[in-house]
Amino acid sequence: MKRLAVSSVDLETFSGNPRRVNDSVSSPFCDEGSIGIGVQRIRTQRNGRVVKKPNTLLILVHGLDGFAEDLAFVHSEVLAQQYRSQSRIMVYSSTVNEGKTHDGIVNGGERLSNEIMEVVRLNPEMEYISFIGFSLGGIYSRYACAKLFDPEMKTIAGLIPEKYVSVASPHVGVGSFGMYRLA
Repeated sequence: MKRLAVSSVDLETFSGNPRRVNDSVSSPFCDEGSIGIGVQRIRTQRNGRVVKKPNTLLILVHGLDGFAEDLAFVHSEVLAQQYRSQSRIMVYSSTVNEGKTHDGIVNGGERLSNEIMEVVRLNPEMEYISFIGFSLGGIYSRYACAKLFDPEMKTIAGLIPEKYVSVASPHVGVGSFGMYRLA
């Protein structure tokens, strides 16, 4: 796992269990002062006070038979870029579908939707939402976006949608189950 030592910022971390980041939590994936898995907020400190709070929620969603750790590199690179650019992103690596990716898109998408709603509920300062989904995670993310979309307000889970990225996601099906069916 790539680790990035950070100075002049305070990292607050949790993994898998959505909670207020201000709560006292620890992560088995991240040492203090390094970047790892879970949710982390990089906050610029001045005299012990937070200057900027994150306002964008970035949801990372793993694929078939995957784990939050599968997107560790993406997670750490987003946080490293955030540190350099002073952007305001809270990265959340979804864990709700770990070990549960063989029971269908609807079930996985529902679990992800519920997890997102809980993260949003516990972090009311969020204004924007973005998604990065890998393989089946891209399909789960698309399902959650559709389920949580409010057409009147044009929001997803009450947040303004910014970006949706799917990597190697089978949006038109796979093998003999999709568009590549052989005659």
